Amino acid sequence: MPRSPSWSTRVAEHGVLVWLPGPHEPDVVAALGQEDGLVVTRRCADLAELLAAAAAGAGQIAVLALERGVDRTRIVPLARGGVLTVLVVGPEDLHRAGALGADVVVPDGTDVAASVAREVRSLVERTGLAPESSPWAWRPGADWDVDPGGERGGASGHDHDSGQGSDSDRGGDGATRGAAAPRRAPHRPGRVLAVWSGAGAPGRTTIAAGLAAELVRLGQRTALVDADTVAPAMAQVLGVLEETAGLAALCRAAADGTLDPDTLRRRVRTMPDGVAFVSGLTRADRWREIAPEALEVVLGALRSRTDWTVVDVAAGPEAAPVRGADRHAATRSVLSVADVLLAVVPVDPVGVRRAVQALTDLPELDAPGELRIVVNATRPGPARSADAVADALVRFVGRAPSWSVPYDDAVGAALLAGGTLAQHAPRAPARRALAGIARALVAAGTTQADGEPAPVGRRRAPWGRRRVSSASLRD
Repeated sequence: MPRSPSWSTRVAEHGVLVWLPGPHEPDVVAALGQEDGLVVTRRCADLAELLAAAAAGAGQIAVLALERGVDRTRIVPLARGGVLTVLVVGPEDLHRAGALGADVVVPDGTDVAASVAREVRSLVERTGLAPESSPWAWRPGADWDVDPGGERGGASGHDHDSGQGSDSDRGGDGATRGAAAPRRAPHRPGRVLAVWSGAGAPGRTTIAAGLAAELVRLGQRTALVDADTVAPAMAQVLGVLEETAGLAALCRAAADGTLDPDTLRRRVRTMPDGVAFVSGLTRADRWREIAPEALEVVLGALRSRTDWTVVDVAAGPEAAPVRGADRHAATRSVLSVADVLLAVVPVDPVGVRRAVQALTDLPELDAPGELRIVVNATRPGPARSADAVADALVRFVGRAPSWSVPYDDAVGAALLAGGTLAQHAPRAPARRALAGIARALVAAGTTQADGEPAPVGRRRAPWGRRRVSSASLRD
């Protein structure tokens, strides 16, 4: 019989939370109770109770079944909080279970109780989890910087396949450890460029679209993602009639563990200039569909197939709410994995003040990428707006802008035509400025492993050697 937990055992032993709807739950609880150093602190009635118990610090290990409502958006927050997870999965879901972010996947079977107990014990020994440690304390492997279907989810440069894992990742009983690390893509992962700004509309979307087009012209395989959860507009800027939110569909697949190359091909639209475009939300009130845990997996899958992934994010963001959903969680997620953060600053006084405030608050957003500043829509004349903005940034932020893009009427003309400056006004001053920024990014960022600048050559489609037509990528 399982031992009844007492206050002393909870402090001295590893607490286990169990939620297993079905006939195996009593046997699993009994098997865990027979293991030295383990105590079942809560037998949960549903998923909500397990999540609440974990948040309250009632256990360091969670054993749960892959039932309705369990996906990456539920498991990854447990992992980020320091709770180890063991996922019991039926045979029909084994193909996707490895991509959900659990530490161990145990196939459901006749001896599932013994398998769960054995894997929990092994998990404690491998991680070195101390009994007296807080369940929310940091431990090795808890950082959010590894494979997008692996032990801890993240936007790394690894290809995302079925999540089954190799033989070395499995125990003799078929349990998958480390949640099936995916195979590495054949080329070095690309870089993520987040285009961001303070509150307002300083031209993030226009610059993001223009830079993506210029990177493609430099021979870089480039994806363009509209991850703005407040005012998505990239489809309108590019003149794309998009009835579905491609990014939302990819995030749903990532959360469900079913994101694969075929899903990417179906949801990505290759534009005439070669940019691989992932459309954003069709309605801003659908922002909850862009879950940060899933978004980082999508970015990892994109960067494993491209040299650059340019992401247009919302302005700000605002302070995270104490409770409830965070509308700016997607922006925080992109900033946390971006290799380069391009901050767009306008020239008007209100926009400069907002930019200064946003840049001042940037250290609180966990954005480790390289910060570069571009001043947009500068005007010539005695006032020399670019110099005035540069002086303000140096004085209040301590950073000088890296580039400036001049005001150009061709930007509005290209917007009306539904395309980029490279397509509709290749000789425009703003277009030449964007081309210079793209060349600087390629030279400084370098997508080659030896640290040398990537060669500038013919354009390459991000999904293979040949260009893929737009029609072939539609549903």
